[in-house]
Amino acid sequence: MKKLILAFLFLPLLAFSQEDYKGIAKETCECIQKKDLSNASKKSIEVALGLCMFEVIQARNIEVDMSDGETMRKFGEKVGMQMAPQCPDIFARLADEAEATVPESESVSGVIKSIEEKEFLFVTLKDETNKEVRLVWLRHVEGADDFISDYKKLIGKKATLTYQNLELFNAKAKGYFGYKELLALQLD
Repeated sequence: MKKLILAFLFLPLLAFSQEDYKGIAKETCECIQKKDLSNASKKSIEVALGLCMFEVIQARNIEVDMSDGETMRKFGEKVGMQMAPQCPDIFARLADEAEATVPESESVSGVIKSIEEKEFLFVTLKDETNKEVRLVWLRHVEGADDFISDYKKLIGKKATLTYQNLELFNAKAKGYFGYKELLALQLD
């Protein structure tokens, strides 16, 4: 019974033809082009696109379950595919900014205090000011090849660690948290 109810909820979304998506895309492009986005960030443009799409959905009396993120994402993708040729300047701006926003890396020097084995490795370094910095070892770390089989040998060594800040979803805590991803290791 639940499956039948869910099918009826999503039926209006699944029943759209390509022409429907083109119409929604055209109206969304018209809406976004009325806005002054000349100095807008990528995030601001994305929000404006979402709001315009929402306005079009409401104006057309389309029933879409806004609480279902996956369905909304698929809907947005289909509309977006139709929008790209109709308002390429907006999508070009999004692509340009995506290329320009390469995550910046930072470095910290000190003594490696500990390495915790959890779902990933967590390296704790005590810097020159006695502040502890915790980094997560997610993937290949430049300069750490000699320590892969016995990374505990790093404890007590002076090192400079290069990292980037990123946000990861923590399933246990059910939220996004900031982490420092270890990118490179150089022994001093």
